[in-house]
Amino acid sequence: MGEHLILKDRFAIDGKEYILSTVNLPISIMITDKPFQIAPFEIMLFGIDENGRTNWNDLYYEQYYWKEDAEARHKELVEKARNGVKFWEEE
Repeated sequence: MGEHLILKDRFAIDGKEYILSTVNLPISIMITDKPFQIAPFEIMLFGIDENGRTNWNDLYYEQYYWKEDAEARHKELVEKARNGVKFWEEE
């Protein structure tokens, strides 16, 4: 484990700004809904208000067990967003 990952991308859709963040969690705060399993990488989406401040209430959240999977998914989500897709509203 011990792999370091910090990815952050900003984008705008319909005049609203967002930031997509993908990081690895410190082991002391890793929690999942699956007993005895740890997913150390998380992707979160946050809105940015008209004053440029980040609203830390996440709009979207995913966890990954492998760094490569988290990086690939981050890239995929950024590409969708840059093409105007509100991926957090997809089912």
